[in-house]
Amino acid sequence: DDLPTVRILILGGEVCPPPLVERWAKPGRRMFNTYGPTEASVVGTAELIDGAWNEAGDPAIGRPLPGVHARVCDASGRSMPPGAAGELWLGGICTGEGYWKRPDLTDIAFRSMDDLRWYRTGDRVCWDGDGKLRFLGRQDDQLKIRGNRVEPNEVIRVLASHPGVTAAHAGPVPGHNGQNVLAAWVRWTETP
Repeated sequence: DDLPTVRILILGGEVCPPPLVERWAKPGRRMFNTYGPTEASVVGTAELIDGAWNEAGDPAIGRPLPGVHARVCDASGRSMPPGAAGELWLGGICTGEGYWKRPDLTDIAFRSMDDLRWYRTGDRVCWDGDGKLRFLGRQDDQLKIRGNRVEPNEVIRVLASHPGVTAAHAGPVPGHNGQNVLAAWVRWTETP
């Protein structure tokens, strides 16, 4: 109600909370809940949410955009049946060539299969009964903090490399506004 002239809202980068959808989803307004990593041209799937939205839980991340292919895979790359959780792979015109000067990471994250280049997102999803993708979380410990990808293990490695640190840990904690922030803990070398 505080944005009366805005009719279309496009979201991405974080999980769309149901209270936001409930506030926004009114007649005459449309919301697009989008999903996509940088490695697959930022947006690969989208779900239109309008005033008739009445789903339980987080809104779907939708269906692939034109020219984008999505598959839910097990660890070996075999497609999973609808309702089964697996890793989201994105392929087609959206997929990048790999990581700059990092063939080791490129070999892990990018694959060629079925005449397409695929990117393994590391995100757990499933196809629901309506043919929409549902985001279930990460397969690893990667976090999203204010829309930015954070690898806690990289933070820990840097902290632990300091000569005065004997142990380090990093992870999410609730911030003042209820959204996660990154926190770090270190154990310093005791001085005599």
